[in-house]
Amino acid sequence: MLLGPVKLIEMFEPFETLEGEHYILCTIQQFAYSQCRIGLYYYLRSIVNLSEDLAVHFKYIQAVTLTDQIWEVEHTCWESNFYNSKKVKNFLNLSHMRKIYLMRLYNC
Repeated sequence: MLLGPVKLIEMFEPFETLEGEHYILCTIQQFAYSQCRIGLYYYLRSIVNLSEDLAVHFKYIQAVTLTDQIWEVEHTCWESNFYNSKKVKNFLNLSHMRKIYLMRLYNC
């Protein structure tokens, strides 16, 4: 789904008074609600390296999986220390990346 600049501004204006983790979670929910996978991916990509929140890292892994960016899933699992490995393992096992998961992400 493509969103123009006006629609994006309208979507996020209610959150301008929020701060920190609450702002991040509301923004993630808004992207998910609007079914904007690419927007969610780019937003999470911009904050995942700055965050130590397990939920942010898991949502990022979900977003890169949904956008078929296999190398980014692998990179995130190797580089990040802030994700629940069992939860990620179960998600990848149930997703369409099962074969890739078994071949490449065995340590995840």
